[in-house]
Amino acid sequence: MASLAVAGTSHAAVVTGAGEASGLTVDASVTLLGSGLLDLEVGPVAEIADDSSSPFTDSDTVISVTSTTLLLGNVDTGAVTTSIDSDVDGGFGIRTSTSTAMVDSLDLALLGGIGADTLSVTADTVTSSAMVSGDYGAMTLTGTSGVENLQISVAGSAITIPVDAFSTANNVLLDLAGVRIVLNEQIDTSSSGAGFDNGALEVNAIHITVDGSLVATGVDADIVIGHSFASLNSVPEPGSIALGATGLLMLVGYRRRKA
Repeated sequence: MASLAVAGTSHAAVVTGAGEASGLTVDASVTLLGSGLLDLEVGPVAEIADDSSSPFTDSDTVISVTSTTLLLGNVDTGAVTTSIDSDVDGGFGIRTSTSTAMVDSLDLALLGGIGADTLSVTADTVTSSAMVSGDYGAMTLTGTSGVENLQISVAGSAITIPVDAFSTANNVLLDLAGVRIVLNEQIDTSSSGAGFDNGALEVNAIHITVDGSLVATGVDADIVIGHSFASLNSVPEPGSIALGATGLLMLVGYRRRKA
């Protein structure tokens, strides 16, 4: 029994770290009667990604974004900045992978092809970060999002945004008539199995979906503002695997003798 306990608390090797970040992605479309399809596609802006068994640091900055589709909408921003970092080197012990995204001076509007205001989003700053830290069997996932002076309106009506809207994960601000707005969206995609342990976290500061079949203006949209993702992959120390196997054999032998 003691051997099993030691095996469970032994060191492990973090073999790969991954990071991904982008400031803004907009995929919107509308079909006008007899006029075909209009598209507004932006990004992923300042997208960076890496997945490696060696340490890495990367960053990107886009000075500004301006995109307009007549009768559908527009996207304008100031600087969009992203970064990713990992200290994974294949060694034993705790390692960390982090990613961040920031969008300044956001101004986004969807008009729906008929001049009607389907959606409007403005903010001075939008930020997100994802961090995974630990080793085999002991991963810690930390996600944060934040905004300054966020204002959202749907169909011309302002949406009240609570002061603590970003203090909890997966805060559904609105889910009505085909429009869904999630603040500080955090998606845990961690997994584990025989001989491996993966910690993975995706953070989206603002995630908006619009279902055109339910919205009078006919707009379909998927909008992500402030996207960060981090992950670690680890395996147990080879010696601990052998030690654990020895403990199991000792336990089986003990039970047989007792029987």
